[in-house]
Amino acid sequence: MSKHIMEACQNIQRPRRGEVKSAAQDLIEIYNKLNIFTTEEVCMDALELALTLNITFYDAIYTASAKKLNATLYTVDQKLYNSSKNIIFAELLEA
Repeated sequence: MSKHIMEACQNIQRPRRGEVKSAAQDLIEIYNKLNIFTTEEVCMDALELALTLNITFYDAIYTASAKKLNATLYTVDQKLYNSSKNIIFAELLEA
């Protein structure tokens, strides 16, 4: 190892207990704000929507994802918009 790397390693200080606890709390707070869901959850919801709304599974993925995220679905697809607008907030864009 080079002399500079050895010197840098010797200057590394172990974090204090309070710093570690504070950093962990910050990470937990950030994690709790994330909208994390599994592929399986979305796929099962999408399958149900596809069968109920008579739309493709592909289109249902968009509707299910928007529903899970409580997000607006923006689409230029009139059929997708018509089938989704009563389930989620959807907005039809001009092509």
